[in-house]
Amino acid sequence: MSVRTGIDLGSESVKLVRGEGRTRLERITHIEVEAWDPANGKDPTERAAGALGRILSRMGGVRRRLGQVAVGVGSQETGLREVTLPRLSEDELRRALPFEARRHLTLEEMASPTIAFQILGPAPSAEGVGDPQVRVLLVAVAGPQREFALRVLASQGLDPEVVDLEPLANLNALLAALPANERDGQVVALLDLGAREVGLHVTQTDGCLLSRVVGAGVPQARGAREIAEYAEGVAHRIGETLTFYRARFRRDVTRLHVGGGGALIKGLCQSLQGALEFPVTPFNPLEGVALPAAAREDVTAWAPQFVTACGLCRWWDGAHV
Repeated sequence: MSVRTGIDLGSESVKLVRGEGRTRLERITHIEVEAWDPANGKDPTERAAGALGRILSRMGGVRRRLGQVAVGVGSQETGLREVTLPRLSEDELRRALPFEARRHLTLEEMASPTIAFQILGPAPSAEGVGDPQVRVLLVAVAGPQREFALRVLASQGLDPEVVDLEPLANLNALLAALPANERDGQVVALLDLGAREVGLHVTQTDGCLLSRVVGAGVPQARGAREIAEYAEGVAHRIGETLTFYRARFRRDVTRLHVGGGGALIKGLCQSLQGALEFPVTPFNPLEGVALPAAAREDVTAWAPQFVTACGLCRWWDGAHV
């Protein structure tokens, strides 16, 4: 059994999922959430580090056996885009990466960006027409964003093997938990209702990935009127994004899965469903994974907020976004 741990630093709380599995995540041994320290003049690194430290203290001796560690970086000051390029080797793509990233990602205002890529597979083309091409996922993250995550973990003596973008971790969690009839050949969409921003992530098992910020974080005032108005605004921007997706990839989204802490707000999913006029359901990333018996009922009720941490914990599954 390999041991792996996903750490979602969030913007208000830290979430951690530690699990075990052979070729994929089979059992979760620890699942934790802790609010950031109050501001009180502290910088974000110090506040997140305090929360992570308390989680690790509760885990006792297990903190020395976290196995492979993955941490996420948020959507702010990041770039993510699927592009079609000539069929090149990985080494050739790596050499071309700075040029292609400048062409396809908005890097001008991104401080000291770190750039990476993933080959998704051959691009479809009409038989006998044009040279072979390949679909490539280009990603970039601002240096300060990445350094924030590394500093928080280093404060607790942790050196992550993986630093991943939260949208990709979220989609990993969604693709892993959905049954085959909802996943294979279908468009899957996840709305991440976070405290800082709302992200919409759409993909298929064979690629066609799109990720966009579609609104500000969930409102502090949560009366029925405020929730309905907020849902109406977010639904409008979701509709615009899905129209763009349909035009670009010629596929439709028929169901929206919702994660993040906002999925737990009473009436929000129902309001979004009414505005969008198609199913909107809270997403449980723990589906099909064995859980600690003592935490089973309580954790399941709060499952949507662990989407990113679960997706990070699944980074070592046989296939990932």
